[in-house]
Amino acid sequence: MSEQPDPMMARISVAIEQSRAGKTVAAAAESDAIWAEIGGAAGDPFHRCVQAITLLCKSRASIRRCT
Repeated sequence: MSEQPDPMMARISVAIEQSRAGKTVAAAAESDAIWAEIGGAAGDPFHRCVQAITLLCKSRASIRRCT
C-alpha cells in the first residue's frame, strides 16, 4: 500500500517554513487561508488540531519559540 502525501499538511509545513524564514506576513496570510479551508473549528479534526497548534505558536511567538 502506498501512501499519498497530504496536501493540507504540505501547505501547513510551507506556512511554518515561511514564518521561520521571517516571511511573517505571507505565513500569516497562508495560515488564515488554511484555517478557512479546513473549516475552522468545525473542520477535519486532524488538520484542525495541527493548524490550531500552528496558530497558537504564531500568537505566542513573542513569549516563547514554538518551532
